[in-house]
Amino acid sequence: MKYILTAIIFGIGYLSAFHCYALGHLTATLKSYTATQPSLPSSSIIELTLTNDGDRIIEVVSDDIPWVNKYGVITNSSIVIKDVNGKEARYKGIMLDRVDHRLRTTTIEPGEKVVRLVDVPKNYAVIAGVRYVASFYKGGIRYLDRPRSDFRNQSDDNLISLMREAVVQPFHFVADKSYSPESVRLQSEFLTQSCDESQVAIFQNSLSQAASISWAAFNEHSSQFEYSIDPVTMTVVGSFSPSPRYTNWFGFRAGTFDPLNVPPLDQEIDDSIFAVAYRLRDTDRTIPPITLTCRCLPEEVNSETTMAWVREDVHYEINACPSFWVAEDFPTVPNENSRVGTIFHEISHFLDGIWGGSSDLHPAPTYNQSLDLAVNNRALVVRNADTYKFYFLNQVF
Repeated sequence: MKYILTAIIFGIGYLSAFHCYALGHLTATLKSYTATQPSLPSSSIIELTLTNDGDRIIEVVSDDIPWVNKYGVITNSSIVIKDVNGKEARYKGIMLDRVDHRLRTTTIEPGEKVVRLVDVPKNYAVIAGVRYVASFYKGGIRYLDRPRSDFRNQSDDNLISLMREAVVQPFHFVADKSYSPESVRLQSEFLTQSCDESQVAIFQNSLSQAASISWAAFNEHSSQFEYSIDPVTMTVVGSFSPSPRYTNWFGFRAGTFDPLNVPPLDQEIDDSIFAVAYRLRDTDRTIPPITLTCRCLPEEVNSETTMAWVREDVHYEINACPSFWVAEDFPTVPNENSRVGTIFHEISHFLDGIWGGSSDLHPAPTYNQSLDLAVNNRALVVRNADTYKFYFLNQVF
């Protein structure tokens, strides 16, 4: 009996060891990039190293790691940069609308190292001489510890629930130069790519529909406010009667408020709805016109997975990719991209004197996930570019 128990214990130990070492394992580190070229100042360039030190292929969530194009510009904001007081340096890289919401992963072989260099002043609004901390929004990087082929017939949600997470330690650095909006505009002018006449006509038709819809939505939103005089205090009291449309996408809002002291989040939502409508509808052109390019260069973005993209400081240029032209004007099912929906998504990104603009959340929330955000995280709702797409389209599925 003793020998049988010994054999069983040995077998369990062997299987445990096999399970431990027969899987992939991700180690991720952030550090300063030591460059020999004077044009690449090391203190503001961060090196992310991903190492598979396990025995099997791993699949890393692509949106959890920065994707850097040929020009050193990031196409997703997976890294957050904050100063020592916790103030976030605004992301200035490319913001894009993806073709779909599928889970995309990056394969790393056993023993392989993947290195990404992030030029911070080119992608974040940092100030020279200020100390910052670089970290990941989610705290770590999610991955499957074996190939996706081992998880046949699993949904994306199920795959995410099975993932492990590599914790990445924050990295401290001092910026040696500041972000320059002018350099972004100059690059945009240098790389511009015109569309043909048929594409311009299609875009103008979609843009006209977006402008009309957004202005009607803004007027509807404005009609939900009423103001009266309190007979006791003789002060103005505001009341808000939200439509189901507003509550669905922006969440619960108190019915009464002080017009001179509107809660900041409510005020930003009001500003954002006006900003999208005004950018699309400004007939007097007190702001720059919306311009279109067909600039979807493979060295800048992945043209196969991108509908369109913008840089928030290049007002108000929308760069359309091939998928934009084969899409319909409006979606027919949840999470289907469309031309008008993409225009709402992209126009919400810009940073100007009207509103600070939205962000691309990673991974991008689906239709139902955006509805959930309105219930559970209103602060994130106002940052979610797809919330504006769904709100203005006003489609119920």
